[in-house]
Amino acid sequence: MYHALENYPFSSGYTKKGDRIYVLSTEIFREQMEYLFSKDYKTYLFNELSKNSELPGQKIVITFDDGHQSNFEIAFPILKKFGFKAEFFITTSFIGTNGFMTAEQIKLLYDSGMSIGSHGVHHWYLSDLDPKLIESELLESKRVLEAIIQEPIFSFSAPGGRLSNLGISLARKCGYKFICNSEPKPANVNDMTTFIPRYAIRVDTGCDPFKEIVNQREKWYKKKSNKQQLLKICKTILGNRAYERLREVILLFLYH
Repeated sequence: MYHALENYPFSSGYTKKGDRIYVLSTEIFREQMEYLFSKDYKTYLFNELSKNSELPGQKIVITFDDGHQSNFEIAFPILKKFGFKAEFFITTSFIGTNGFMTAEQIKLLYDSGMSIGSHGVHHWYLSDLDPKLIESELLESKRVLEAIIQEPIFSFSAPGGRLSNLGISLARKCGYKFICNSEPKPANVNDMTTFIPRYAIRVDTGCDPFKEIVNQREKWYKKKSNKQQLLKICKTILGNRAYERLREVILLFLYH
């Protein structure tokens, strides 16, 4: 799971530490794609894998959250160079605003073989919302994106990875087949009925950690899983707002 990329003179425009931790340099992203290509990894879309889990090659799904302008300006040309595909999850209220893709660019991605999915309307955490607001986020974002690509939208990525059983149930009701969170573990292509886990690639995910991720090193995943469980407990105790404030303070200290 990627978010934004940047390289001089193209800046992501992000200033908050909580956002910048997910901004990668173009050079690092290109090196990671070169590694996948050199090891004969094959990129697939969720819809392809759900229809045929026996597709050839070492399978990997590349995803982008939010719909940042760099997805089109920087990531798209690099993906095309290696013949890769990716899933792009769009926050619809961001479309056409400063730093984010336009409707025309989203349509070009789709027409070029990429997949478009929902990331909600306002990037609100679904776990903070009542059922009516959850449905509104799911249905309105779906409607906007379907109007852009002129095709049904079947995939959804939960903002912040915050996804409860209620959120999953309502997403299914709204017509989503593929529902992603941010749990760092390998996905099972034979079971996409609950949610699809992903690992967030961050500014400190260099080439060696990246290789461990894609090669599914059991020790590495166990370590990340333990950390994820601890963070989940913190979010539950503090609530999303207090957790985000504390997280920003910690990140300011770590990445000053």
